[in-house]
Formats: sequence, structure tokens, C-alpha cells
Amino acid sequence: MSPEETKARTKQMLEALNSADWDNQLRAFSPSPEAHDESTSEMRPFREAFPDYHFAVNDEDMVAESDRVVFWGTVTGTHTKEFPVGELAGVEAAGKKLAWYEVHFVKYEDGKMVEHLLMVDGVSRLQQLGVLPMPE
Repeated sequence: MSPEETKARTKQMLEALNSADWDNQLRAFSPSPEAHDESTSEMRPFREAFPDYHFAVNDEDMVAESDRVVFWGTVTGTHTKEFPVGELAGVEAAGKKLAWYEVHFVKYEDGKMVEHLLMVDGVSRLQQLGVLPMPE
């Protein structure tokens, strides 16, 4: 894939992830039915905790080389249910709309996502939920 095709594919993937039917929409990006089932089963508790999840990215915040892309953007979502892992484990649902940054690295093969690394700004989520103090 060219860098432009990689960016376009990534934007399609983010549109699928942001859709109400994200589980089915993401099938087109999985290399196999088993990979799709595994990734969506891992994501399901998070999407239940943040049902209005939305990832926004600007073109200038996306860098592609061949079949690989790195991008960062802002995620928004309302914390409606406890999320069982990570820094949010044990944090009671607050019903608050949160905003945080995420950085993603994705590698594609034949237009399918075969590698995905994620870095999340968990500190700002905890600050917004009142678990950690806000900086002065």
C-alpha cells in the first residue's frame, strides 16, 4: 500500500470504530474471523464502559510509510460503566464525558490490520474522574 492508501484505510477503520455498529463494521479490517472475534471481545468491555466512544484525528497527525501508520488523536466518551482493566479498573462509573489522547501504531497486510500498538493518556482520564488531582 502507498502511504496515501494506508492513511485512507486508517480513516475508514476509524469511521468503522466510531460507528454504532462498530463490531460488524470492523470485520473488513481483520485478517481472519478469529482475529476479529478476539479483538472485539477485548474491546467490548471498553465500548460498554464508553458507549459513545469517538476518535478524532487530523490529517497532519497521521504519518504513513508503506503499510504502516502512526497517528494520534482525541478520544471522547461518557464513562457509564466500570472498565475492568488498566488504570480504570475499580473506578466507579461517573457518568462524566471524558476527553483524552491516544497514539496508535498500525501495520496492514492486504488492507487488513495485522499489528496494533496503543498508548493511552490514562492520567488525564483519572484526573477528569477525580481519582488523581488536576495539575495546578
